Amino acid sequence: MNEDIDVNFVPDAYYVDTVSQIMTIIEVVHSHDITDDKMNQIAKLWFDLDYYNWELALSIVSKHGSLQIDLMGKYYDMLRKGEK
Repeated sequence: MNEDIDVNFVPDAYYVDTVSQIMTIIEVVHSHDITDDKMNQIAKLWFDLDYYNWELALSIVSKHGSLQIDLMGKYYDMLRKGEK
């Protein structure tokens, strides 16, 4: 990946595996959920990284456990709603 990708949010934590080309974002929800705007930005990042054959995983962690999010579904849902 030789080009910069704009990222307009700060994740709670992240891990980049350059060998497997996987970036994992971890969001901790304690007192409030992830906003729709932030979720859309993460989904857009998934799309941008996919162009370079990188994977993006999102794990949301709360006191009830963790949840993996389908970012491809979120991205195309965002497009159907006309959000960018």
